[in-house]
Amino acid sequence: MVIAGLARQAGGLARQAGLPVSPSVLHEVEQILRAALADPEVAEQWATGRLTKVPAMSTDFPGAAPLAQVSTKGAKPEKPTPAPAIRRAPDAAEEKRRARLKEAMKAATEAAAESSRRDDDVRRAEEEHEQATVRRSAADERVALLTAQLGEAEEERRTAAEAADEASVRVRDAAREQKAARRKSASASRAVERLSGGDSGGRARGRPPSDHELVTPPTRTHVLLDAGDRDHVRGYVLAKRSEDMTDPAAAPLELTHAQIDDASHGHGVPLVRATLPGTTTPVWLATRYDVVKAALGDTRFVRDLARVPGAQGAGVGAELLDDAGLPPEYRQYLEILVMVDGPEHTRLRTHVMRAFAPRRIAALRPRIERIVQDVTGELASKGDQFDLLSAFAYPVMTDVICEIIGVDVADRPKVSGWIRDYESGEPDRFLPGIDHLAEYIGELLDLRGPAPREDLVSDLLRSSATVAEGQRLTRQEMIALVFLLINTGIAPPAFFITDAVLTLLDHPQEAARLRAERDLLPRAVQELLRHVSAVRVGATLYATEDVRLGGVLVRQGEGVTSGLLAANRDPGTFDDATRLDLTREVARGAGHIAYGHGAHRCIGAALANLQTEVILDELFLRRDGLKLAVDRDAVERVGFAGDGTYPIALPVRI
Repeated sequence: MVIAGLARQAGGLARQAGLPVSPSVLHEVEQILRAALADPEVAEQWATGRLTKVPAMSTDFPGAAPLAQVSTKGAKPEKPTPAPAIRRAPDAAEEKRRARLKEAMKAATEAAAESSRRDDDVRRAEEEHEQATVRRSAADERVALLTAQLGEAEEERRTAAEAADEASVRVRDAAREQKAARRKSASASRAVERLSGGDSGGRARGRPPSDHELVTPPTRTHVLLDAGDRDHVRGYVLAKRSEDMTDPAAAPLELTHAQIDDASHGHGVPLVRATLPGTTTPVWLATRYDVVKAALGDTRFVRDLARVPGAQGAGVGAELLDDAGLPPEYRQYLEILVMVDGPEHTRLRTHVMRAFAPRRIAALRPRIERIVQDVTGELASKGDQFDLLSAFAYPVMTDVICEIIGVDVADRPKVSGWIRDYESGEPDRFLPGIDHLAEYIGELLDLRGPAPREDLVSDLLRSSATVAEGQRLTRQEMIALVFLLINTGIAPPAFFITDAVLTLLDHPQEAARLRAERDLLPRAVQELLRHVSAVRVGATLYATEDVRLGGVLVRQGEGVTSGLLAANRDPGTFDDATRLDLTREVARGAGHIAYGHGAHRCIGAALANLQTEVILDELFLRRDGLKLAVDRDAVERVGFAGDGTYPIALPVRI
């Protein structure tokens, strides 16, 4: 059967080659194959062309009988066919046909060998498959064992987690009890000081920080300024000018809140040796515009005194925090971003920059306009007087910054309440206010992790997850940053808006000019920032080496404090500097520095500009009935340690 099959394959290949193949030829091929396989001598003769006669299929030569049996096995007996005679002198065509036939038979033989090899491959593949099946079964058994062990481990983990949660609750309760005990101790100490006559009656007041100002909960005093007070301040400072105020050995000028507010002094000298209100640490006070700007932009000055080689003490900021009774574990909420320098400051600031980019802030205008209109409309509908600070500025600023942060509308009243508790400066209120707000921010981070939104909390999580290991934020840093941004996003702009409105009410001609020339609004915002300044005094900077500033030698480790309000009223930079002029134009690069200057320039400047513009448009341009509800002299201001004064309330009608 095999010989017959090979003969047929050879015939097929011959037909493909264009050769005529008859049954007798196929029979001849089959006979030759049988003889060649049975007798090597016949195969040699046939391969070399010396075979002249097809061998008869008999059993006379070796191997013939077995081949005959193979070829006829299972078939009906047939009469033997006599072998045809082969022509002794084949012509050229016949020789060519035989050569092609021989090639076809060779190809058929190779195909049979290839088929056999494929059979071997299949057998090996089946053996490998069987072995793989055995290995998979063993792996399945191991997986089942590991799964069982994992289940046991998971159960152990759950048990441990429950125990850890219970321990955390106990730790938190203990920490709260500890904080309560500290607050009671601080209150008791203050009571002892008052009874012993060591306290003038001031209370700690937590002023909200910003990225360009000193961050402290300062001492609170009430100061009512009238014309006589301001004249007294000027006379006091003018008298001091007869001394050498740039001599580091001279007795420092002990500044008061009123003197900080009166920005008409100190421009005759580059630096003045002084102490800030409520402090005892002498600093160099810079009030000239060029000197302040130079100090803020000089990297040889840092905010963190610990970065100064060989420095002793903790500086003015630490003195104020100590006087306020703020425990060390709370200071991270006031000092992060604000009291750091260099690469660390850059690392922290980079994560929050996206949320306050000018283009993103500009997209908030419709939302801010709606918030301002809603609050104003509700107050106007009541027809009664209201406090512009607490009833208008605080709700507006709270809604705007909470919109950016990602605080839900339902949670905003309690967030605002915690900020007010913090600002109270009262030991029984401002520490719990920090605790509650920090805990809430932690819960907000947990919510945004699996379900991010387009808000600042989600931005912090995304940003921290996509930067290099050394640039990421810790969870506590995220909480502290969000706390800082909520804090600085509510109180400082609320105080500034209240002061800006009061300033326009004090200058009715300028307010009338603004109503008549509405295009002045953006310029009016910048002039109010220059004239009022959201922050009177900036954070103290410390020289990391001897630095000559404005011609005065500042020794390594000495502090320089920027008088931002005084610099914005420097007659050497601004014409008629003490006058409010909404049409004022300033040279490029010589604008106000109410937002600070350099690396620590206020990150929320674009937001503050937009909010002020929208609010002034609503209160003065869309409406014209805003006026004070009390006498001007009844407007009370509050002083902050290390700073000037700010309005404590502004009763108005609209």
